Amino acid sequence: MDNYPIELITHLHPLLVVSGLTDESHHLSSTGDSTPFTPNSCGEVLSRSYPALNLPIKQNVRKLFEERSHTDKLWDELAFKASRRSVNHLLSITTAGNDYTLSAAKSHILEPRAHSMVTTAEAAYPTGDQFSPLSPLNPSSSLYPNNLINSEWISKYSRFNPATVVSFYELEKSWLEDSTKTELLDENLGKDINSLRIQLQNRNIRLIVIIVAEVASNSLHINERLSFLRKLTTLSPKTGLLLCPQLSNLIELETFIENICQMAYSQSVEFYNNISKRVRRKMSKNPTMSLVSKIPGEDSNIKKSMNSLSPLGWTVRYEYKLAVLNELKQDIDSCVKSYETVYETLVEYFDEITPNEKACWIQARALLDSIAFKIYKMYLYLSHPNVAYKKFNTHLKVMSDIKKSKGISGVSSNSNLFWTSVQYQTIALILDSSPESIVPLNQSFYGLGGFEDTILTPMDYLPRPGFLYLKSYETLKNIILEKSNPVTDDPYLNGSLLSLEAISNRCISLLHFSHSNFTKGSKQNRNLAYVELELANTYFEAQDFANALSYYRSCIDFYIKEKWNPVLDHIFNKLLECAKKVGNADLYIKYVLRCYGSKFYHEFSDKLNLNIQSLIENFPMNENATDKVIEIDELDPYVDNIFSCRYNFKIMTCPVGTGVSSQLLVEPNFSSHLRDLTLSSIEVIYDEGFAPIKILHDESLPCTNFNDLEGHLKLQKCGEDDSSVYLSSANLKFENKQSNGLKAFQLKQTTKIIGESSCQKIIFTFKFGRKDIVMSLRVPKFNPGGVFDWAMPLSASINSQCNHLVIKQIRSFNSAGMKVLPRPARIKTTLQIPPSVCSGETIIAQATIENGEDGAISLKVGAKLKRSDTGEEIPFSWCLSNSHILEVESFEAKSTNIFDFKVIVPPIAESTNSSASDANSEGMSPSSSLIIPSIAFEFLSKYYLESDNETAITDGMSVTIPIVKPFEVSLLVEPRANKKSWPSTFISTQDTNHCHTPLILRRWMLEARISFVGSSDIKIIEETLHLDEIEDARCWFVDMDNESREAISSDQNRVKTMTEIANNALLRNDGKYRSKEYLFDTSRAKNTDSRSVPIEARYSVRWCRKAPENKADSIINEFAAPILRLNLPLIEPRVICFSDNDLRTGSDFAKLSIQNQENGQNQNIHNLLGSVKPLTYYIENPTHHILTFSVTMIPSEYFAFQGPQQTSIRLLPFTRFELKYDVYLLLDPVERKNGPQLDRKSTWYRLPHLRVYDTFYQKTLSLLSADRTLRSDKKNLFLKF
Repeated sequence: MDNYPIELITHLHPLLVVSGLTDESHHLSSTGDSTPFTPNSCGEVLSRSYPALNLPIKQNVRKLFEERSHTDKLWDELAFKASRRSVNHLLSITTAGNDYTLSAAKSHILEPRAHSMVTTAEAAYPTGDQFSPLSPLNPSSSLYPNNLINSEWISKYSRFNPATVVSFYELEKSWLEDSTKTELLDENLGKDINSLRIQLQNRNIRLIVIIVAEVASNSLHINERLSFLRKLTTLSPKTGLLLCPQLSNLIELETFIENICQMAYSQSVEFYNNISKRVRRKMSKNPTMSLVSKIPGEDSNIKKSMNSLSPLGWTVRYEYKLAVLNELKQDIDSCVKSYETVYETLVEYFDEITPNEKACWIQARALLDSIAFKIYKMYLYLSHPNVAYKKFNTHLKVMSDIKKSKGISGVSSNSNLFWTSVQYQTIALILDSSPESIVPLNQSFYGLGGFEDTILTPMDYLPRPGFLYLKSYETLKNIILEKSNPVTDDPYLNGSLLSLEAISNRCISLLHFSHSNFTKGSKQNRNLAYVELELANTYFEAQDFANALSYYRSCIDFYIKEKWNPVLDHIFNKLLECAKKVGNADLYIKYVLRCYGSKFYHEFSDKLNLNIQSLIENFPMNENATDKVIEIDELDPYVDNIFSCRYNFKIMTCPVGTGVSSQLLVEPNFSSHLRDLTLSSIEVIYDEGFAPIKILHDESLPCTNFNDLEGHLKLQKCGEDDSSVYLSSANLKFENKQSNGLKAFQLKQTTKIIGESSCQKIIFTFKFGRKDIVMSLRVPKFNPGGVFDWAMPLSASINSQCNHLVIKQIRSFNSAGMKVLPRPARIKTTLQIPPSVCSGETIIAQATIENGEDGAISLKVGAKLKRSDTGEEIPFSWCLSNSHILEVESFEAKSTNIFDFKVIVPPIAESTNSSASDANSEGMSPSSSLIIPSIAFEFLSKYYLESDNETAITDGMSVTIPIVKPFEVSLLVEPRANKKSWPSTFISTQDTNHCHTPLILRRWMLEARISFVGSSDIKIIEETLHLDEIEDARCWFVDMDNESREAISSDQNRVKTMTEIANNALLRNDGKYRSKEYLFDTSRAKNTDSRSVPIEARYSVRWCRKAPENKADSIINEFAAPILRLNLPLIEPRVICFSDNDLRTGSDFAKLSIQNQENGQNQNIHNLLGSVKPLTYYIENPTHHILTFSVTMIPSEYFAFQGPQQTSIRLLPFTRFELKYDVYLLLDPVERKNGPQLDRKSTWYRLPHLRVYDTFYQKTLSLLSADRTLRSDKKNLFLKF
């Protein structure tokens, strides 16, 4: 495509010029590759004197414009969308600097100006009526006198004259103290904008001014300055002069630039429409006479020369302008029609010109080719590849007819061949640039027929672009091969003017284009191989042997696979010659080896024109080179050609430490060029488990087909790392025989490593010329048919040299690998450990190990403990070694030893459910490790027999023990009555010296109930209760016997601790619990008042597991119950009730009358039971107020009572009142009818309810139980008999 100006072939876009960003002009591209701007020599410099922006925002603005620029694109995928208005804009953007020039324009004086302001355009057009420098009528034009048009006119609107100019200006800071200076700055800026506006207005170019300010856009002062500038420049506030805040973020700036581009794109359509109207007006007049009449003077020669461009030529010129303008407007439908019209007109124009008019002929031919190219592209934009390809074929035929009509002879001339090659290249380029949705890549030829009954001709099939590149290459290649006639009558694109080197480079470029296309979509292997072969041949002819060698190597595999013998003969000869030319001895010898061993070459070895031995001997190798070894690994494509090998184990499994037999079968695959080959060594490499085996060549040994090396392998240390290798020797001479060429090597060795092992590769070492060849062969992993061959020699009496083998087939799918199994262990390990362990416990358990071997062993036992739910490792140690590994140097045969170990059980969360104690007690695993965590014990035993200290024997065991919480603890707090009198508020004591209120004590009882939920029996060593005083609270423990607070607890740092020895109380998981009660008093601090007393209660137990008889108890553990946080009321009024322990007989009250709730009648004492329960009520007022209570005893259906039924009590501050009642249990309905039958010791009866009502605060006090024989709920009190 370098034969045409870039403006004639690229897609044209509306031009947008952005000034004020840089000092140098560049054409922007979305790919980031901006190209420098080339100024127009006769153009006019853009009228702008202000410097470019020097602000950080400049880089972001330039980048955003660059992302939206489409410049010099052969194919633009957005062109069709732009024609359908599916995209907002499609622009070519150029940044204008100090060197940017506009095309010269005619002078249209709008207003009087000084002489110094006369522009270049006025100097070029002093009267305003002169012809354009691009017109054929202008003697100074390159088109003068009768040429049509060239790319300069397209550049005028695609590179110089934009439809819109966007100019950025920085608004300088305001002078607040001097407004006159600020106005002067704005006036100078307005004059510069006006100068640019007038210059652009002469060319009908729209101007958009962007003011970049340093303050926010809502500033009143900025708005005033902008209004002043708009008034000076008469620019619109919406489309002419806009504000861009300097501190705009990237999103705001992107939106702003997008709006600018949309505005410029819409203005460009109007701009090109106006130009189209002017062109049509000129076209409607007589183009020749109207233009000639404008020429001053009476020079008939000039007037005659003006008529040299015929009216048809002027029609071509104007129609081409209209087509270009339609393309700039992105109107694809109108554009293709315009280009077709001008194409037809230009074809008619060829009737008026001859090849003798060289300049005119060349320009018309180039214009016709570029128009045809545009037509192809426009139809591809419209998704009509069939029409595009037909237009291409039509163009070839049209030019052929034109040449015949002009008497241009020679289809095979250089000019015609070169032109035809260029045409195929152009159509291939545009098709290759098209998306796959238009030109499919999954097939070589794409049918273009539109109807089912249409008979398709070769012209109706669209070839893949790769074939079109090849057609262009083959056409051009005829010039190199001198199959063309260098003499031609056609001066256009004459290939004879090009050197052979240039044509060769062009051929290589075309082949690369074709190769790239064939790799896209559905890969064309045969076509790729052909292109690579042509590339290799072309590079070889150009004496570029390195590239030729590369492409010969790329294509050789395909031709070997397809068995194209003549082509392979050519490739091998050329490839070896290239390797020799570049001095690549390694590659040279590799391909020679391939000729030696390739099975494919057995079929045509006589036809192969190679003298390999002479090639090897005559290769110029450097004798002083240090690298004389060629390594060919198992992935190299040549390794399976000279030899084929198999490696088989006789058995698939064996215990560790025992010998295993194996066999290596090697068969030569020599071609007729190689009679025999002697190897230096054969090495068998295993992945793991087995040491390598190396067989060295020994000429003195007989050359036999069966080599029994089982008893001849010697283990030696060799190499830099002193690795172990089994060494042996055999005669390794292989002859080229049609039969009996197979050699078998019988091997046997012992492995000491457990696991899977297999043969990885076989390494052959031999001399080839002056090089040492190290060749690696992969061993097949799987046997075809599920069987493998095992070779055995014939009887020695038949053949003493064992040159004949008998093949036996053994069934196995993978004979190259085997499993080495561990030797069965004869030790037994058992654990003596509870079925479940407790959270936070340190436990000592036993492991019993029994040695069942016949001899002594050295034993090593390792243990690994993990928590099942979190994977956390658990501390473990053997008591004997104080580590997690137990080592016993000598463990006697047939003996048993017990070893203790210690485990520290991790604590579990308090929310963990450990209710599965029944399952734990039976030794069962918990049903869900997510609910009940557990410990996974893994013991791995490893030992060696004294008779074999190299083979390790392993044994393992695992067990899972659940982790449970050891105890369930409940802490209950109940009020208790402090029977000691309260201190009087009127008597000053030591406690009230610092406070005006007496020190009130309230008594409480805390009951700790503990039950064991683990397994086995435990002993409780001691129990401890800590009461932590918080803030200003005070508390004291009280002796349960004499209610004394002296010397029964320790008091340190405001923490009260009471510890009691439990005397090894026995607990077991039987559902029962152990209860312990604690009395304590609470009060406020001495000098502060407090409504409540905050206390934290912490209960803990020290315990140990019960050991068997005659053994000491295990480690003592400590369990801490969750902290109980209490907030005990101190100055709240309350009513508490307690009963005396003594029961009085009913005879003392035989004469009393009791009101019964059921019938309201007096009943005699014979309706009552014989026992009476006395109750005491304390009504407490620990406040500063005098309180009045209304007291009412509400009867119960189960009890009668003696005491006041209703009374009123007034309590002074910090006092309490005592009420005593006797209650009598009545017969219940069942006993009244059938006699006493119920066990009342297990029955709770509702007592008469004492209602204490505060008449002032209108609140009923809660009734609290202060006795274990009483129970209260929200409203009632119950008594248990």
